[in-house]
Amino acid sequence: MAAMKPFSTRSLIVPHFTGLDAVRGCACMVVLLYHCLYAMPPAGLAPLLNSNWGYPIRLVTNGEAAVILFFWLSGYVLALPFFRGPAPGYVSFLVKRFCRLYIPFAAVVGLATLAYHTVGVKPDLADINPMLNLQYERLTGVWLTGHFLVLGRSEDIDIDTVVWTLVHEMRISLIFPLLVLLCRYRGLAIALALVDLGIAHFLLIQQGASEPWVVDRFSTSMLWTMSFVPHFIGGILLCRSSDRIRSFLRGTSFGVRVAALAAAVTLLVLPQSYMFFSLTLLYGLSAAVIMMLSFDLAFLNRLLDTRLLQGLGRISYSIYLVHIPVLLVTGYVMAKNYSYTIVGAAAFAGSLVIAALFHRAVEQPAMKLGRKLASQSDLAMHSKNSRLRHPKSPKNLL
Repeated sequence: MAAMKPFSTRSLIVPHFTGLDAVRGCACMVVLLYHCLYAMPPAGLAPLLNSNWGYPIRLVTNGEAAVILFFWLSGYVLALPFFRGPAPGYVSFLVKRFCRLYIPFAAVVGLATLAYHTVGVKPDLADINPMLNLQYERLTGVWLTGHFLVLGRSEDIDIDTVVWTLVHEMRISLIFPLLVLLCRYRGLAIALALVDLGIAHFLLIQQGASEPWVVDRFSTSMLWTMSFVPHFIGGILLCRSSDRIRSFLRGTSFGVRVAALAAAVTLLVLPQSYMFFSLTLLYGLSAAVIMMLSFDLAFLNRLLDTRLLQGLGRISYSIYLVHIPVLLVTGYVMAKNYSYTIVGAAAFAGSLVIAALFHRAVEQPAMKLGRKLASQSDLAMHSKNSRLRHPKSPKNLL
């Protein structure tokens, strides 16, 4: 039984599990397939989903479950330095998160706006899914300000609708160190997470909310953030207890672990909705099982270690950011003259190519900048603390 070894090029202390990168890459491909599929004309989509292919298709296009997996992965990975390495300072943590999330986000919003303006995106396509027939006539400074301020309302994510998840990631990053502290008390953390999830969903139902990207008020957007906090707590708790969980799983038979993996994957065919309290918990359970089995289930470990999945994992954030603008522009350029099959295939391939370029040109430099600024922040804080602990003696005045 081959166990996954920690790998890191950034730190000799904090482990970096490449298998989790591959899991993130797979989840990102699910989101890409989900949007490519659900952008097809409704007249063709409904019969397809109701056919014998419906369940297999849902298995690889459950975008909601993939997003919950993203949140659990973020909770786990961000908690690693707090539990297995030198805990980062609050300022340096926020600086790295800002550079990691916001700079690529702002870049893609700007580039997508330029692309939409150049192509002349307007709703003049007949018999096309509304997703490819959106209105982008409000390309004004005021409209763009809401995007760059990540306010989270529907009008503030029009340019690239998937950035609604980043709104919640950025907000939760502000309190993440506090969540790590809370998770040192496991029972209390679980209880508060369940209470938080229940209250958030109750209030969302009272407000008539339907989807986290369909939001007309800032307060509703904050309630959605509240509803996603428990999934980050789940990832943190998983990180804290991962050694114990992995030890337990190693003590089970191969058949039991395969059955657990099959059950976790099967949950992905459940109805897609964020509005069901129990469903989001099942998605979270599925995420936890898949993450833990990715370490020590040999055949899964070998699959996740392939060059293809590792490559997808490296550029997964860029794929996530660019695929909606690519899909929209491709639809407007090609949909009048080509079938949706050709449009979807072109958008799928184009998303991967542009994501690879975006990763190299924007994402990697942003990450490098974040590490540099965070290092400088830690150094300045260490120097300040050192001066406070060891003040210099005043010079004798003669």
